[in-house]
Amino acid sequence: MAKKLFKMKGLVSNENAMIMAFSKIHDKIGFPEICTPSTTGFDIEDIIYEKNGKKQVVTIEFESVSKNFINHNHHLVMEKNKKYVLVCWDDNCNIQNKLKKEHHKKLYDVIDLKNFVEEDKSQRELITDTSDEPKHLLLSYNKAMASYSFSAWKQVNCFRVRTTENHKKFAKDFLPRGSKILFAQDGYLVGGFTVARYEVIDCPKTKNEKALYKKLMDYPNSLFEHDIEFDFNPEDFLRGHIFYEGFFELNVKLDWKKYLKNKNMRYDGVAHITPEEYRSFCINNPE
Repeated sequence: MAKKLFKMKGLVSNENAMIMAFSKIHDKIGFPEICTPSTTGFDIEDIIYEKNGKKQVVTIEFESVSKNFINHNHHLVMEKNKKYVLVCWDDNCNIQNKLKKEHHKKLYDVIDLKNFVEEDKSQRELITDTSDEPKHLLLSYNKAMASYSFSAWKQVNCFRVRTTENHKKFAKDFLPRGSKILFAQDGYLVGGFTVARYEVIDCPKTKNEKALYKKLMDYPNSLFEHDIEFDFNPEDFLRGHIFYEGFFELNVKLDWKKYLKNKNMRYDGVAHITPEEYRSFCINNPE
């Protein structure tokens, strides 16, 4: 077994991922330089390949599995005066023997990248996890707590929400980009926006940290007045920061309990709605 030269985050499950892995270790497996890919024919023409102390100019074809070299009919256009190297993730058909027996062809070399690249197993769940898909939520808007009417947020790009280590408003303290949010106030839908980014920022502790936070959050970056007072009490600090776009407010108040049937607001002011419900709402009430 060859020595692993590089750890790839996630699975090398397609040709693009394999080429990225190759680009990280090319010089360690015999290719001192990388050439610009070809736009027609084989993937790379005329690249220097050093094997057993001998340098040759070769042509490279990338395939995720070696069998695809034949499936894609590359063996039919091989020229006698050229040397071909197949770089694949898995030589799944013992291609040298297959080419020799069935097609009377021979590759100069076959490089099985899985012998040199380690897949990071810890990334498997991360890649297949769907928790980063956009959410569709209804949040409670409390004017008394916010100190502003909902319409005031039109010119702002950050909305802070209460969240603590023991009381998280969103799953895993995470709100995916692209999530759609509606707001309910006094029993009615009053508007909404689309999440551009969600950041959890713990309460600043030092004088410099507090000054920096206030500067970042002052108008026009987020809040409204340069002399606004922040409560830096860790128990009350609003550490969830929703940066948003596409803000809209409703001209007609809608009773959300009638509009979004069978929905119950959680005690922390969150109700999940379906994408269909949100789309239906937007069609009937364009932003």
